[in-house]
Amino acid sequence: MTIQIGNSVLLDVWAAAGLTAVPSGSKLDSGWLGGEQPPAEYMNFIQKAFGQKINHLLSNGTAEYDSTRAYTLGSLVKDNNVVFQCISAAAIGESPSGTPAKWSQVVTLNTAETNLSKALDGRIVGGQVSMGTDTQHDIVIQAGRAKALNSSKVIEWPTVTREIDAPLDSGDGGLASGTVAAFTTYHIFAVLNPATGDVKVLFSNSLTAADAPSGYTDYIRLHSLKTNSGANIRPFRQVGQGANSKILYQSTSDIFVGKFSTTTSAALITTPLPIGLPFEALLAPSIEDILANTYIMQGVFTSPSMPDIPANGNVHYIDGRRDSAAPYFTGDSILIDVETDDSARIRARFREAQTLALNMNCLGYRDILLGYQ
Repeated sequence: MTIQIGNSVLLDVWAAAGLTAVPSGSKLDSGWLGGEQPPAEYMNFIQKAFGQKINHLLSNGTAEYDSTRAYTLGSLVKDNNVVFQCISAAAIGESPSGTPAKWSQVVTLNTAETNLSKALDGRIVGGQVSMGTDTQHDIVIQAGRAKALNSSKVIEWPTVTREIDAPLDSGDGGLASGTVAAFTTYHIFAVLNPATGDVKVLFSNSLTAADAPSGYTDYIRLHSLKTNSGANIRPFRQVGQGANSKILYQSTSDIFVGKFSTTTSAALITTPLPIGLPFEALLAPSIEDILANTYIMQGVFTSPSMPDIPANGNVHYIDGRRDSAAPYFTGDSILIDVETDDSARIRARFREAQTLALNMNCLGYRDILLGYQ
């Protein structure tokens, strides 16, 4: 016997426009008897029904739920365009939408991606960054996945090295447009072409990866940085993962922000952090004086996006001490975390104005909006 399997092309239904007649219930029960010649209308009815049922399965993949019948354990049905499996015998009328306890949604590629997208919302799995072989221009981005910031698509990327001083698609080049510049903010994105599924990892100075290649419309930001005076990446080390991780600067020349006067008026201090987004600056302020006095300075450091408050209540205390050699008075550093504004600035003010200098150091930052913006 030869077994043959056809294709999934829909059948031309027999007697689609012909005469049909439904046999009586007793005839359906008994079937044809020996020597009996079935009426043409009966045969048309049977063959037409077979063709219609087969085409239903070919068109839907799974039979639509039928409210006039019961279902046994393991049955598959489609209800409201979703496929379900019966996990407990369902009586007549116990539909997946009406009696969900007796049905379980079958996971398809689309539902799996939807569920993964929901699970990844606001989270980046993997994607840690580190310095590459060329520590001035290369960054290694570890493989990972995340939900796109501007769609429900899940973006997955491999481990790659990207060079900020070379154009995208030129070897390991990663700069989407232009040439790398000094004191400029760049963001690392994984961008997806939803039509092809292809993913690229690149540097862009646009917060929305607007200069990504044509068709690469969906994006997720993985890291942000600001180049130094030499248009180089500031040496850094990432500790942790995602928005809870810290980016710690590794060069003392990149840590020192500047020397500022202490004043009771609010003073804005610009940090070396990226701009365009708020970051949590990891700061180490200290005081310095040339007078032979001991000071305990009371200051407050806040974000310019917050109300400006005087240094009267909750303040940071910075102790001054006398040294035996110049500059004689140097202050103990304290460690504080302050959110910057979109221009990478923080606010400082003191309870009393003194002949003191505020030395500000920035040890690094936390990307508090990573995965969300």
